[in-house]
Amino acid sequence: MPFRSDKGVKIEFLGDSGPFSRLGTSICYKITYNSGAYLIDCGAAVFSAIGGDAINQLHGIIATHSHEDHRRWFVDMALYKFYFSKPKSPLRLVASETVLEEFWKNSRGGLERTLSSDSRQVLEVPFTLYIEPIVFGPTARYRTLRCRLPGEEGSVWRVMDEQGQIVSPHRAKVVVHPEANRPRLIFRDFDTKRWVEPESYYPFTENRFYSDDQHPFFEPEIGITFEAHKCTAWHGPSTVSLRLTTPDEKIYFSSDTVYDPVLWKEMATTVRKQKLDRSQKEFDEAYILYGEINDYIEQTWSPARYERAMKLYDGHVLVHDVAGRGSVVHTNYAVLAHRGHKKLLLTHSPDHFVSEYPLTLTGKTIRIIGGEFFEEVDGELWPFNADVYFKDVEQSYVGYRARDGAYRVVKDGGILDVVPAGTKTRGESVMRVHLFRDLKGRYFPKLENANERYQEGPDGRVYRMTYTRGGGKMKAVGSIRGDLPLQARRRKVFA
Repeated sequence: MPFRSDKGVKIEFLGDSGPFSRLGTSICYKITYNSGAYLIDCGAAVFSAIGGDAINQLHGIIATHSHEDHRRWFVDMALYKFYFSKPKSPLRLVASETVLEEFWKNSRGGLERTLSSDSRQVLEVPFTLYIEPIVFGPTARYRTLRCRLPGEEGSVWRVMDEQGQIVSPHRAKVVVHPEANRPRLIFRDFDTKRWVEPESYYPFTENRFYSDDQHPFFEPEIGITFEAHKCTAWHGPSTVSLRLTTPDEKIYFSSDTVYDPVLWKEMATTVRKQKLDRSQKEFDEAYILYGEINDYIEQTWSPARYERAMKLYDGHVLVHDVAGRGSVVHTNYAVLAHRGHKKLLLTHSPDHFVSEYPLTLTGKTIRIIGGEFFEEVDGELWPFNADVYFKDVEQSYVGYRARDGAYRVVKDGGILDVVPAGTKTRGESVMRVHLFRDLKGRYFPKLENANERYQEGPDGRVYRMTYTRGGGKMKAVGSIRGDLPLQARRRKVFA
């Protein structure tokens, strides 16, 4: 039975769709704890989801990476805060050092020029008037910078240390792809003497490359801490996963990642030979290389990164991105299901998706209390007790196991699907289920007639709409979630 509580961490899923979704809601989670409200990423249409007043009251945005489906509304929010917040205040952006740099690069064009108050001049506006940047996670002791060398015209790329000194090419080099023209750093590992890309190779805890201070973002008056971790984040652009802790809750957000421990171990143990386009002596003495960086990298992950990655999820409620099969940059469902995480909520799922774990769909609210999670519906907290969760574009369903269920759950190559019970399909049958329509956590019998549908009215109630040639009729219906799963095993629920 449901209960009421305002304890714990409240997560509102403002956007949860997978990449290239027909729904196009992208990714954005609103986190509320005590008196503090934060956004984790801002890819969803936040103005229509929460409104300008709520945006002004946010304590900050926690950014995981710079893909557009995670940051699409960032510039608009910064402009809104700049022009309409009273008193005027910048938008707080909490991110790792590298993610902050990407946000700055990607947002300057939309922020740093505007018109004067009389519209007669184009003015330059510094980025920091719009944004209050806050670094969480450590800072690197080595970085690529442009510098001017004595006797040379123009500037060149070099690797610099904390003291602003140029680092020997025997320790570090800049690699520039001739077409992408984005400098990346390769580094000679302290122990193995192999050439690695430190962004991928080292965990944040390697204090010979990163600063000792891990820089968690802690709000003492609210009692919440956000920590950046990159060991489990394997995505492409600079990405961090996120650990959120309170005195009673521990929550881990995977961000977009390829969670695959078999692959991880391979990357942490495989050593490959460099593909040099020059002599070894010329390579050793070069400060800058033009080419494909992977030709020079000898090992992708360090064993320390792998070992730490395998432990970070332990003991947390896990909000994890998921894909079907064969995804390059997201986590395949079969891998997650095989690992058997006990406290798992799946996010960023494809438009058509079936899972034995709860799906955190756009519009849903989850409350995490201690180590348990519940769905908040009209102020009541409900446990997740369905046997299967089914998302089909804009409609979602839950399924409860029943011998005479009208639908079958089938598995093919680790991927689940739901089909009518009499349908012949590939794969093995997992269970028979009755399906129920899920409308923001309220459950209703699945409608089988094409001329019927459910619709939420302006009064917040749900109506069963029936359309005929002569017109239509509507009938208010109540959620049967409180009667499940008991009634799910009885045919009368479909009457």
